[in-house]
Amino acid sequence: MASVKNDGVVFFGKGSSQPFRLLETLSFEDMEEWENWSPNGEFPNLHELSIENCS
Repeated sequence: MASVKNDGVVFFGKGSSQPFRLLETLSFEDMEEWENWSPNGEFPNLHELSIENCS
């Protein structure tokens, strides 16, 4: 996913209010082009977040 720049419909789906409501662990690595992430409550059960080697 090195070329992903922004989150949005690509990740969350169109018209989905909480697409990852059961997700507990999330890791992003080596996303060289990443510019913006706006979680806005999409991960209500997230307990662990790891972001490594991202711009």
